[in-house]
Parts: sequence; C-alpha cells; structure tokens
Amino acid sequence: MARMRASAFLRGGVTSLEIKSGYGLDTASELAMLRVARELGEQGPQRVTTTLLAHVPDPAVERERYVDTFVTETIPAAAAAGLADAVDVFCDRGAFTLAEARRILTAAKDHGLGVKAHAEQLSHTGASKLVAELGGLSADHLELSDESDWRALAAAGSVATLLPGAAVILGKPLPSAAGLREAGVKTVASDHNPGSSPLYGLLPALQQHWR
Repeated sequence: MARMRASAFLRGGVTSLEIKSGYGLDTASELAMLRVARELGEQGPQRVTTTLLAHVPDPAVERERYVDTFVTETIPAAAAAGLADAVDVFCDRGAFTLAEARRILTAAKDHGLGVKAHAEQLSHTGASKLVAELGGLSADHLELSDESDWRALAAAGSVATLLPGAAVILGKPLPSAAGLREAGVKTVASDHNPGSSPLYGLLPALQQHWR
C-alpha cells in the first residue's frame, strides 16, 4: 500500500515525501509505521523523511499518562532507533493543549529531532508561535493564523506550510495569500491523508490554494 501511494505521487512529479506516523497510539505501533516509511525511503527512488506525530491522545489511557509515555518512551525510542527525523504535534481542541505540545516538542529537541506542529487549524492556540520560539522546522495548516503568527515564523526561520486540501474539504477558510506572501510564506503541501485531504501530488493542492 505504501509503495503504491508513493508511486502515485511520483507519477505526479513528487520526488520528496514526508511520511508521518500518528495513528498507532502506542509506542510499538508508532515505531512500526516509522519503520515502514524508512524502508520505503531506503528502497527509493524518492527521498523520504519521517515524522513521529502526536496526533490525538488515546481515549482509553489517562491523558497525563499518555503524554508522559510519549515524552519518556516513544520519542526516545524513535530517536534511538533512527526512525524519526522530526516530531509533530497536533495542538488544537480535541487534540493536545499548548502546554502538552510544549512538553512534547521540548522532549523532541532534547533528543536531537526537528520539531513542527499542526497549528491554528480548528482554533487559534498559539502553536505557531511555540514553533517559532523553539526554532522549529514548520507550523502547518494555519487556517486561523494571523499576521503576528506569520511574522514570528518568518523571523525564526520556521516554514509556514499551507495545506489547502484539508481546508477546502473541512470547509475551513484559508488565510490571506497576499498577507502570507508579504510575510515570506511560500510553502504549499498536499497533506495527503484518507480523512481530510486525499490528494496525490502538489498540483491539486496548488489548484485549491489559488481558487
């Protein structure tokens, strides 16, 4: 399945992929997903980077214990095995709080991993400024971000990534393209996933962005 999807992207001209975990909800499952992504990159022909994603807490596990396990077990294991290049956290209502996101991303930095966040997608949480504060790789989504968020990211050298496929499918507004350009935001990605953005390739994402 992973190879089939990678081939579909390649036919659309995509030569680099970021593949995330996030749906396993326990250390063993998260590492298994990252391992498949690593092997896909090693077999080529595309360049693959891997990201350990703290997507949502497991509802079957006490919340603080889940975050503790992610910070003290999952992140160290992924880093030690060389399976993750970065850690991403979904900071929003129904997912992780800003304080929890700070714990997760700080732990990632402590283990030498890049940091990024799903930021300002469903509500404005301040996650994009947290990414900027930590010198993170990127803040992604940004549907409800504002000019102060964009400028903080630009000043920190963190990439602001728009994911218009998810915004359109979920019926969310996109921020001002002109304002983003003025702030130095230049990145659009597909956010390929079966739930909110089943796009293969960058052209569909660009077409949605400039609608």
